[in-house]
Amino acid sequence: MTVRRVPKPAATLLVVVVGLVHLIGAPQHYRAEPYLGVGFVANFIGALVAAVSIYRDALWRWLLGALVAGGALVMYVVSRSVGLPRFEHAVGRWSEPLGVLS
Repeated sequence: MTVRRVPKPAATLLVVVVGLVHLIGAPQHYRAEPYLGVGFVANFIGALVAAVSIYRDALWRWLLGALVAGGALVMYVVSRSVGLPRFEHAVGRWSEPLGVLS
């Protein structure tokens, strides 16, 4: 099964942006809580794999891209609403630029 070609460049670019935003934020979050920094780097790696895979145009690769971006969104909402372990100071801070961009 192939996916329409029109959204492929946009999807590839958006997944790369999500990954780069997490790579930029990884050192700061690693200093705050190491598990967050590791998660940010994992998101970056997943985003790169997804971006290359989306460019190659297979359905499972689109699902990986959706998982990477969707996972970032879910964790952003969780971190800002109920908080993450040992990272409660982010609760209520919905307007951080990199978080909103991601």
